Amino acid sequence: MSIGNGGKTYNSSNKVFALSKVRPVGIMVYSAAEFMGVPWETIVKIYRASTEGALVHKTLEGYASAFFEFLRVGRSRGLFSEEDEKAVLDRALVTAVRRIPEMAEREMGRRMEAGEDVGAVRNDLPNILAKCADDLHDQVQTFRFLPGWGDKDVDEFSKNQGARVEEIWKKHLPAHAVPPKLIPCVVRAICCEIEDGLFSGVVIAGFGDADIFPKLVSKSLRGVQNGRLWEANEDRTAVTSQNQAEIRAYAQGEMVNTFMDGIDPQQTALLDTALEKVLCEDYPNLLVSKGPPDPALRDRVKQDLTALGQQALKTLQDQMENLRSQNARKITQAVAHLEKDDLASMARALVNLTSLKRRVTLDIESVGGPIDVAVISKGDGFIWMDRKHYFEPHLNQQFFVNYRGDAHAHHEAKTPKKRR
Repeated sequence: MSIGNGGKTYNSSNKVFALSKVRPVGIMVYSAAEFMGVPWETIVKIYRASTEGALVHKTLEGYASAFFEFLRVGRSRGLFSEEDEKAVLDRALVTAVRRIPEMAEREMGRRMEAGEDVGAVRNDLPNILAKCADDLHDQVQTFRFLPGWGDKDVDEFSKNQGARVEEIWKKHLPAHAVPPKLIPCVVRAICCEIEDGLFSGVVIAGFGDADIFPKLVSKSLRGVQNGRLWEANEDRTAVTSQNQAEIRAYAQGEMVNTFMDGIDPQQTALLDTALEKVLCEDYPNLLVSKGPPDPALRDRVKQDLTALGQQALKTLQDQMENLRSQNARKITQAVAHLEKDDLASMARALVNLTSLKRRVTLDIESVGGPIDVAVISKGDGFIWMDRKHYFEPHLNQQFFVNYRGDAHAHHEAKTPKKRR
């Protein structure tokens, strides 16, 4: 889990919880450790003890909707305050404003690496900042709005938060004028699906009362604003009699994807880029340079060669996709018949694989430490296979009694019954 906009990572945080003490439903969180300034663990346990948390729903979607609604009205329940809402909005604005100097820094580095005079590049910083603001403005026009958000929200934020956006700019870049398109690009950015490190991932999985097969609902949440969830990337999937298994990786899924596909996704992307350059650019240019002197004929030959290169590239990509699909299908078919303890072992192994890669490379060790593993089944409910505690369980029996809320039953279970 990360805090401070990803500045600090803790591997020992609790991320997996039972959403109900008695129903087969679990919840997992990742990325940001808090929601509206409140730790996720606290939110889940407050919800679990609430009236809403005790309700039974026919479908898994019902449990997910009830939990997200609990978050949406959290301010009225005292879970967070109006000041917390303002703080979340302010963090989003600050993060969006900082994109522009970050883009400018990359552009300056690119120009310096290309051989331009360092002093000249630095003197041109005002123009670079203005151009980066224009570029960001053009980029955000192509992004999709977050669910439930639109141009009306952009106009409202521009009116109510425009002065704050300028204030943030002047605080971070006091020596530089405010770019003309700063306010419209910043307020639109916070209303669109754009990765800014402020979202928490929430995954709810299990069974509703009428569900025969397990289901899953996931969302990314930034916070609550004006009584609406700041949400994105909703994903729903379900196991059925025809689709007997699903494997989903969240947060850092590159090793899981490598295991499923049989090839690292980064290598696939690099291979696609290299093949496209060779087949569609380098190879046609090389042949044309040695071809006929007539410019018109050269252009036609180049177009034909480029078309052939694109066709060959698509054929290779289709074959690679078929290989990845076949590999993933074989694993999924095997997973559909694994026993519960084997499913837990597989999940544990995939997390350990990601942790090992982080440990032996120069990447930040954002995966590691004790691993929580739970299995949810229709009959047995939410079962812990591995669970970390910050205390010694045998010294804190009252914790387990309080968790079950049934001290008498606990005592009866520990007391031998006499024969009559």
